Amino acid sequence: ELDGFAAEMELRVLEHYTEGESASIEVMILERKGIPQERKVRLYLEEKTFSLKPGDRLKLTGILRKESTTLSRNRLQKGIYLTVSVIKNTDISVEPDAALNLMCKAARLSNAIQKRIQALIPGEEGNLLAAMISGDSSVCGKRLQTALVNTGLAHIAAVSGLHISILTGFFVTTLGRRNGFLASLPLIILYAIVAGASPSAMRAVIMQ
Repeated sequence: ELDGFAAEMELRVLEHYTEGESASIEVMILERKGIPQERKVRLYLEEKTFSLKPGDRLKLTGILRKESTTLSRNRLQKGIYLTVSVIKNTDISVEPDAALNLMCKAARLSNAIQKRIQALIPGEEGNLLAAMISGDSSVCGKRLQTALVNTGLAHIAAVSGLHISILTGFFVTTLGRRNGFLASLPLIILYAIVAGASPSAMRAVIMQ
């Protein structure tokens, strides 16, 4: 029922967006025409003139749409079924949000880790390691992403049982079974949240 609905909206940014990068970003609608609601959507920006951080608030007039093409499995897993496009010739106001929630703080920490890894290890090697640790394959770039998909290795850039098992196994090996599991529990929960709390990551944490 929201397909084609146009209104003034207030949104919260859920991931980093830097000028010159892809013109879409994951956001959550906080208010639609003055009505409070929380709904994840993809925001498409035609003008790449923003540098946005998780937690920043946007005010704009946009149109909600159902995707005309099949949504990727990754978006559906995140609960994203709609996109919002900014109506032409309307202003977009950006306000930093001082009261960050847990997921926005985790997204900022994840981005800081990515940038630190890329600074220490330049090139595709650093991009791949940043993707493997953060679970964000977008840092790989399109060429490397395509190579991972074509070789059947795309799963290594998504935080799942492999990553969680390695962390848990390290503590169990060094501290013993009981102490190792107890020591790893808060770390794997924190790691899953920093990696975006994807279904695959949370499933792996629950199983551990």
